[in-house]
Parts: sequence; structure tokens; C-alpha cells
Amino acid sequence: MAKETTKLKKRKKNWYTIVAPKVLNNAPLGETYVYNKENITGKTLKLNLSTFTNDMRRQNMDINFQITAFADNKATTTITGLALTQSNKKRLVRRGRDKIDDSFLTKSKDGKVLRVKPLMITNSRTSKSVISRIRLKARSILARYIKSKDSEEFFYDVMMVKLQKEMKSALSKIYPLKQFEIRQALVAKGTKHGLNNIIETDETKKTAKKKQTEDTEEEQVESTETQEDSEEDTAKEVKEQEEKEVN
Repeated sequence: MAKETTKLKKRKKNWYTIVAPKVLNNAPLGETYVYNKENITGKTLKLNLSTFTNDMRRQNMDINFQITAFADNKATTTITGLALTQSNKKRLVRRGRDKIDDSFLTKSKDGKVLRVKPLMITNSRTSKSVISRIRLKARSILARYIKSKDSEEFFYDVMMVKLQKEMKSALSKIYPLKQFEIRQALVAKGTKHGLNNIIETDETKKTAKKKQTEDTEEEQVESTETQEDSEEDTAKEVKEQEEKEVN
């Protein structure tokens, strides 16, 4: 009796090009060789900024990408974060200067919650009160700036050093800064980031305060109207009682 033979279906791997988001002109980031493209959706990769800008002067920053979709055999990505390299952070700190760190959550124009960690270096030593003023001012300006930008526009401005220049100029009015950097920024996910502690912009606070004032005024008006109605009812009852006594 002839033996039945089964042929194993041979799976074939394919090459897929990974490209950067539109904000980076869909620059090629690399290639991946996989059986099924769906298996790498959601995967992340980290590249140095100089790798895809072809500019060796930009070795101070690493960028995180996440593969989100496929189109024309190309894996499209989104930026999920960036950070200064460890060696660059060490070079920034020098004796006779103050290092000012901060970390806070804020929301971008496209609704993403971002964890932002600025780093400021003063020209010389200064007082704790000045350091506190610089930190709070930086937080306020950054929250307002990010609120007006999509997350990837914000990341792009950091990569192009546009935001750092604007921040340094604004904060140097309080005290001269040697350097302003975003040491890390990332899209925050999960309860470990404390998403309830999102920094509000000045405009958001003003709107909330205005609404609270309006609600308080409405409550006061309602209370006054209730009191007036109560006084009218009391006066009416007294008058009726007096009329009964006269009769």
C-alpha cells in the first residue's frame, strides 16, 4: 500500500522598508525581513537622530518610533518619544552652574498625553527662589506651546532645536541660561504615569475659573430669589392673620 506523503507549505519571508512619519518626509529608517507583516505592527525601534538626518552634528539625541501600519510594502511609523544621549547630558553639567530639572504631564493638540522632562543650565550659581521661578515659568510656557501643536510637530520642533532656542530666550529674562534642553519627552500610556496630574495651560485655568465664578453667581441669584419668595409668603400670612383678627 502506497504511503501518503504530505508536503509542508514553505513560508516565504519578505523585505519591508520602515519609513519615518510625514513630518520627517517619510525618510527611510531601515528594513525588516519577516514572514508576516502583521507580526511587527506595534513594534518599536530606537534610532539616533544623525542616522536618518545624515548630519553627524546631531548625535546628541535618540528617537523612538512605533510601527503603526503598512502601505505599498512600507511600514509607516509614528514618533513615540525622544531623549538626550547619556554622554550628552554629562557634558552639559559643569561646576559653578545650577542644573534645573523638571518632569510633568501635559496634553497636545491631537489629544495625546506627553511626559516632558526639560533640563536647564544656568550661567552661574543662583538662589533657590530664582530656580523655582525658572522651573515654573518653563512648565507654563511648555504646556501652552504643546497645547497648540500636534505631538509629532512638537517632537519635530525639539529635533530641529527650534523649541530650545525659544525657551532659552524667554527664560533668560528671569536669569541668564547657558543651555535649555528637552532631556526626554514621550507619549505617556498607563496609570504608572499618573495621567490625572496633567498640567493645565493658563487659558484652561482661566476658563475653569470663569465657569466657577459664573456658577457661584447663579447660586447667589437663586438664593436671593428664594429668600425674597420666602419673605413675600411670610408677609402674606401676617396680613391674612391681621384681617382675621379684625373680623
